[in-house]
Amino acid sequence: MASLLEQFKSTPAPFFGLNGDGLPMGDGGEYRAKIPDEDFNKAHDPLVSLSNELLTRPMYFDLGMTGDDCVHLRAPALKHCMEFDQALQDLVGWQVRVCDAYRPMEVQRQGFCWGVKELFARSGEHSYERFLTLLEESVTCGVSDEEIELLEDYTILGEQFFSYVEAMPVDHRDYPKNLSPLVVHAAANFQLEGFELNPAAINEHNSGGIADIEFIDKKTGLLVNMGVAVDTPGYFSVFAYFEEEPARIFSKVPRFPKALYDLEARKEYYRKELLDNAYLRHHLEACGYDPVLIQNDDAKFEKFWIEVRNNRRIFSHLAFKMGIVVEALEAWHVRFNDERGGVRYERRGEASGAGSYATHLGKTHCAWGSANPIYHA
Repeated sequence: MASLLEQFKSTPAPFFGLNGDGLPMGDGGEYRAKIPDEDFNKAHDPLVSLSNELLTRPMYFDLGMTGDDCVHLRAPALKHCMEFDQALQDLVGWQVRVCDAYRPMEVQRQGFCWGVKELFARSGEHSYERFLTLLEESVTCGVSDEEIELLEDYTILGEQFFSYVEAMPVDHRDYPKNLSPLVVHAAANFQLEGFELNPAAINEHNSGGIADIEFIDKKTGLLVNMGVAVDTPGYFSVFAYFEEEPARIFSKVPRFPKALYDLEARKEYYRKELLDNAYLRHHLEACGYDPVLIQNDDAKFEKFWIEVRNNRRIFSHLAFKMGIVVEALEAWHVRFNDERGGVRYERRGEASGAGSYATHLGKTHCAWGSANPIYHA
């Protein structure tokens, strides 16, 4: 066991899963249509509560977005997650704590609106109230192209917290000519009159086979240092950020600066953000660190950096061995077996659920999703 742990630490993270468009593949490789979560019936893998099975931190309940303090996954996904939890405990004494798993569409909508508000609170560049005013004006009397671009930018940035729910098709003849699809989606999420959410446009989290996870050290009871907390926006949330060599994945990250391909530049940027970024500061404190000491002491910072890199390597190597994909752009986001429900279609001998699990089993097809969603760095 010790030799395996050292092997994990000394070897760069083996893979980075890339989010595709989330559409399930048919037998001939064509995309199948999305099915609204409301269309699930008794024949499909049920949602089950994690409350008595794994450690949980119910984010949406804590944020007041729902009255349900339970976290849910599809049954096969929960089984896969529990296997991963036990393997981590055996290997390094960490327990999985699930913060986000199945996400109802209404929580998805509220989460996006909360994320946009958080973004304005952090940036101080524009006011949240001004954003809402512009949004309303954009669909009624119209706004300038520059203001449309501003609305689009903040919609895209707000997605770093929660993805918006896509809107139903809108007849653009009833609205200003420069009204863009992104602004339409934002208008629907903010419940502006005349705009409706598309119940078929499900996000990965609406599937019940995806989770955002963190780890608790059983010996100390502290959060394990992964460099970022769940849902921390920023370049350092890219899984490869702490690796020595610039990974090809950086070129696929929206707006990732080429200057940060350089390791020393990444270190300098992260170190500067330790105190300026509230999410990083709180994460370090939860891990038992004083962010001021880490920022101001060269030796402590280098040791800290290596610890994050090694912890991410342990996480990703073990996940890879177990057929679990860790998302490239979010170091906390994982896809388990039965991603998106699995048995919505007859299995016909395919691997149930996620493509990552099918790949793990050496199969080329799966019940839901492409069987090859793994990007090798």
